[in-house]
Amino acid sequence: MKDFLKSLIERPIDTLVLIGAVALLLVSFISFSLINGQSAFEINAKPNAYLFGPGCLLLILFIWRNRRQTGISANENRDYAYRLEIDSDHLITISKKDISDIVGDQYSAFILPANTSLNDTCITDDRSALGSFFLRRFPAKISEMQELIARKAREVLSLEEHALIDVQPGFSLLLRNVGGSVDNVIIVAVSENIGSYGIQATTNSIVQSVKNAFRIASENGFSTINMPIIGTGHGGVDFSMSLMFICLQGIAGMKHEGNHHIKLVNLIIYDPENKRKMTVKSIAAIMKSYIAMSYKGR
Repeated sequence: MKDFLKSLIERPIDTLVLIGAVALLLVSFISFSLINGQSAFEINAKPNAYLFGPGCLLLILFIWRNRRQTGISANENRDYAYRLEIDSDHLITISKKDISDIVGDQYSAFILPANTSLNDTCITDDRSALGSFFLRRFPAKISEMQELIARKAREVLSLEEHALIDVQPGFSLLLRNVGGSVDNVIIVAVSENIGSYGIQATTNSIVQSVKNAFRIASENGFSTINMPIIGTGHGGVDFSMSLMFICLQGIAGMKHEGNHHIKLVNLIIYDPENKRKMTVKSIAAIMKSYIAMSYKGR
């Protein structure tokens, strides 16, 4: 009831239509007369057709507008997904989801973004892909996860125990069975802290991150990749540009760079208000045209 009243306040035209309908329907059952100079009102069993008819029409109009508005709102909040079928063995999906809701297994890996020092504070921010993933899965082990990332990075880089970590953009690090789970995570250094300019990512760092992460995934036999649109948060890269480059590098990675183990790439869009739906739809259409010209037209 509260939501209904709130919607009426937000839609004044519908409110006026409803008030008019109710007024006409009520008045249609009342007759007015003047007897000996005094007014008299009487409730009738049958309505006045000249008032009852328009009242019904206004009520039908209100119901139609209300259902139409409700339908539009439901459609705007609906999940969306697009499929980019490269060939019979390789597929990219682009879908509205929360990456923390996706269930991993031994044959899949999550690609999650960090910065070049790998001490990303985003791991404690549930609005970021990195934070959303770790906070939902390992809420009591965030410090342990940060230590795990740093320790694994120093092992790969052959650094001493407390040495400062500073990798190149695109550096990728595999964490198997994180926290004793079935989740395999590939951390990619997609952004870097550039002094007074702050944390930044570039299209080049996005491409290098995807390229290196795919190589690691394929080498370790992962057939499915789940990843957000990296570089668009603190990194500041335009969402549509990042999505386009990820799609292109994803296609190249599966088709031309020897990563034959990878069969499915799920690109995850966090978009609770569907603000990016039309952008995603447009880029998906562009990618489908590119695939059709480059592969299916041969």
